[in-house]
Amino acid sequence: MASAVRTTVLLHAPMFSNTPIPRALRALLLDRLWPLSGQQATGQDADHFEAYFAHFEQERSPAVLNHHAIQTFADFLTMLEIICGNPTASLTAIRSLVAAVNPGLCSDQPKLSASIELVVRLWLLVSVRITMPARQHTYLLEVSLPWPDNLSLADVLQRHLSQPPPPAASQVSTAERFSDHLNVVDMRKITGVRVLWTANLGEHLVSQDSCAYLFHHVAALKRIRDSVSCNAFLPPAFVDETLATINLLVPLEDGRCNAWLGGEIARLSLDDQLVYRKAANRSKRGFVFWQDRLLAFSDAFDRARPSGLAQWWHDRRDMGRWWNYWLVVAGLGLTVLFGLVQSVTGILQVIGVGGGGS
Repeated sequence: MASAVRTTVLLHAPMFSNTPIPRALRALLLDRLWPLSGQQATGQDADHFEAYFAHFEQERSPAVLNHHAIQTFADFLTMLEIICGNPTASLTAIRSLVAAVNPGLCSDQPKLSASIELVVRLWLLVSVRITMPARQHTYLLEVSLPWPDNLSLADVLQRHLSQPPPPAASQVSTAERFSDHLNVVDMRKITGVRVLWTANLGEHLVSQDSCAYLFHHVAALKRIRDSVSCNAFLPPAFVDETLATINLLVPLEDGRCNAWLGGEIARLSLDDQLVYRKAANRSKRGFVFWQDRLLAFSDAFDRARPSGLAQWWHDRRDMGRWWNYWLVVAGLGLTVLFGLVQSVTGILQVIGVGGGGS
């Protein structure tokens, strides 16, 4: 009885607040967001999800309170249960179901839409957009998936994110592999690409303005994979391949990448579960869901050329070109050096002749 009362008190706490989420409520949220069965739940406690709950805290800022229909954690979970429990229901049907359970949440449609978007962002770590801007920017559509009234959330995710391309559309040979140089350290040292970490799966592997976006909430992603309630929205194969893309770009067998990743985790408070990776699969055929973005990533990297001496020094992708470049640099350097020596020698001779004449 006391436990039930305590749970009720926790759930009716304000959703939007600067007060940190207590440990008991974190555990309750994990069980409701991504329920596990039997042995799967062993060792799965809130301590493994520090990065996720830091993200959760950012999303519940009091500054956005007036933009949302939900007010308490109970409201949040009510909306979650409706969306999760009705994978084939259209957005219009979801609104009707919410109204049937809690009419107060539907009194303001823009606020209801904002709360539905928030629930999806915190549950599946995907940004959806119910009300799209009049001018739809390509990048915005890539990272914020449009959810029209007549489609279900499962349809939206399959259409824009977790649907593998038709086999005929792939031009990849089974023998082709991604280059060993396609990793975060070589990309940064050779072409100056900066890695930006994201909590939005829709932004994963997007390149924009010399930046590459990588998803980092792997603890939450693994929990999504293991929770049967999420399988209709994000298939386990899609989740596993997402993790494989991180293994590819931050290879465990590369000490430089491990050192860089450790620094990023410490500097940015990233999900520390990133360190638990598997050996990279570099076969292009090994990726179906993310193949298009990876190929675009790889092509852009292959076409990029160094812009300074430091980047040329690190660019070992084509050793023939590397040797040619540095032989030219060495030749120019020696020419300048010999010219300088000759000039200095000539000056000294002039000084010596002039001194002897006096």
